[in-house]
Amino acid sequence: MGGFISLYIGFKYQEVFSKIGAFSTAAWFKEGELLEFLREQGQREEMKVYLDIGTEETSNDEDPNFKNYYINGTIRIYETLSEFMDKQNIKLIIDEGATHSEIHWAKRFPEFVKFIR
Repeated sequence: MGGFISLYIGFKYQEVFSKIGAFSTAAWFKEGELLEFLREQGQREEMKVYLDIGTEETSNDEDPNFKNYYINGTIRIYETLSEFMDKQNIKLIIDEGATHSEIHWAKRFPEFVKFIR
């Protein structure tokens, strides 16, 4: 839930956090509430938001379509942020074949660091 929590805390406390890295944003369990919260908070401070997801992330190995909840939810978060943020301050990475793992996050981490500079 790190990506979900990062978005929540970052938008709630914008006076503290100006850069948000939401790796593997699994928002499917409370996506509607998160999107509503993001719209309500809006952007009050200058900030950058990095979103990423692997195409093989899932919480249910028995349902081969479950990974689409992760992918589509992350895309909807990007679209919601695009409603009130400059798109140059939002980055969305969809990593083909990547799973919910430290190996894949480490691979994408340099792109995050480059983006938030």
